[in-house]
Amino acid sequence: MHEFYDILPELIRSNSKLAIATVLQTQGSTPREVGAKMAILPDGTIHGTIGGGKLELLVMQDAKNAIQQGKSVLKDYSLHEETQGGIGALCGGSTTVFIEVISKGDRLLILGGGHIGLALYKMAIETGFGVAIVDERSEFVKKER
Repeated sequence: MHEFYDILPELIRSNSKLAIATVLQTQGSTPREVGAKMAILPDGTIHGTIGGGKLELLVMQDAKNAIQQGKSVLKDYSLHEETQGGIGALCGGSTTVFIEVISKGDRLLILGGGHIGLALYKMAIETGFGVAIVDERSEFVKKER
């Protein structure tokens, strides 16, 4: 998983839009655990994995559609055979995947300018986000900081 986070800033810098698919919930037998991540570029290139097979193919297609529409989406996938209302997988479980669309022009609103807010600010700037920090303490939102 660390490799995914190592490459993510470059993917965001190099692409005007991309999607990040994250497994949020699983039930029964599934190919990957909660937290598995995959980045999908508009051309279908992927980095990371959420399990491969039919599930990953469907998530890639859904991510490409989400990128085109510019809207993040929450999707449920039944990993059963098609005759049982599933996607044609044999795992037998189900999974919920959040497909988050990231656009280069996105802004991150950070509530709180303390040490965590400062770390988030540095990470956001590194990955090309615009940033706004809100804090009632004026010393934490000065440009010099």
